Amino acid sequence: MEISSNKQRESSKHIPAFDGLRGLAVLSVLLFHLLWTNSVSSSSLVQAAETLKGTFWLGVDLFFVLSGFLITGILVDTVERPDYFKNFYGRRTLRIFPLYYGTLCLYLLICLVLSLRPLTQIGLLFLFIQNTPLWLSVPHSALTSATFGHFWSLAVEEQFYLVWPLVIFLLRRRKRILVACVVMGLLSAGCRIALSNAGASSETLYHLSVCRADSLLPGGWLALTIRGPHRDRVLKLAPLFFWFGLLVCIAICLSGGNFDYIQNSAVERYGFSFAAVMFVGLLAMALRPAGITSRVLRVGWLRFLGKYSFGIYVFHQMVALLINLSGVTAMLAHIPSKAAYHLSFLALTTAITIPLAMLSFHFYEMPFLKLKRMFDYGRPSEVESGSSG
Repeated sequence: MEISSNKQRESSKHIPAFDGLRGLAVLSVLLFHLLWTNSVSSSSLVQAAETLKGTFWLGVDLFFVLSGFLITGILVDTVERPDYFKNFYGRRTLRIFPLYYGTLCLYLLICLVLSLRPLTQIGLLFLFIQNTPLWLSVPHSALTSATFGHFWSLAVEEQFYLVWPLVIFLLRRRKRILVACVVMGLLSAGCRIALSNAGASSETLYHLSVCRADSLLPGGWLALTIRGPHRDRVLKLAPLFFWFGLLVCIAICLSGGNFDYIQNSAVERYGFSFAAVMFVGLLAMALRPAGITSRVLRVGWLRFLGKYSFGIYVFHQMVALLINLSGVTAMLAHIPSKAAYHLSFLALTTAITIPLAMLSFHFYEMPFLKLKRMFDYGRPSEVESGSSG
């Protein structure tokens, strides 16, 4: 590996601005899932709000780019170390499995206690294949979507973790991995376009890992590039990446009337890729400690959300469902203003979700995270603990 020790040490340290990026991403997801608007209103202001809200699914794509950056950095920095696979998968397992499988087991326990029939798709969730046509081809109820529908992104990341460490282990050299990163990203985008032309559903193109790899691999490209001789040049050009990706996304939105991957076919064909370019620029700007982007992302409340983003992501849909089933929404319905009603629902769901995520992190997940010392890389690797998984 032609990576200098100084660059390796610098890229391995914890980056506070990335906590803010996670906070921004999970805030976007919360708004997308929980903030409802009246899409049939004739008001131009409401229509504009609906269009804006329809872009908040990009929070998941920001998680993907960030995860690709962090995971690739960890892998290339440790590929020559003993127990490369053991340490990586051991640490990933301790980070993801306790909360993920604990949530699924809690759901099964509730079904048993209340004599409810579990979802027929629960086995796919245990296997991390809920983003495949096996899941999408089964009729889903509102209960399924509200409870575990958002878990598809966790399946994409887990499948990425199965393939990418092996690719890096086999190629080893940074330049080879960089070429593979670019080629695989282009193939992913090409595959998605081809499937779109063949009539594949928008949901398939949005959820299938082979179609979303071009959201993960650009983050990997950035991680590899900053470990080479062109780091300073890339960081200097970061705003150009960001604005170029953003302007293309805006053009796609204007041409189709929205940035909804279901309604605007250009989004599923090209929008995912250019959104990843935009987020690569944002990540690169966050790597410049003195820059305004980094300073904004280090704001306390954003970093707070980022710290608990995994639990917030896992719990928020289920909390919203329980609020609906409890009858609280019927009480909120008496609020005369629809805007106030929707904002109240968002505030209530968030007010329950965040403390729940905090309790889970400190009293349930943390004992597992402390076991990471059993899979030590031989150097501090705080940056890994903040990956989106």
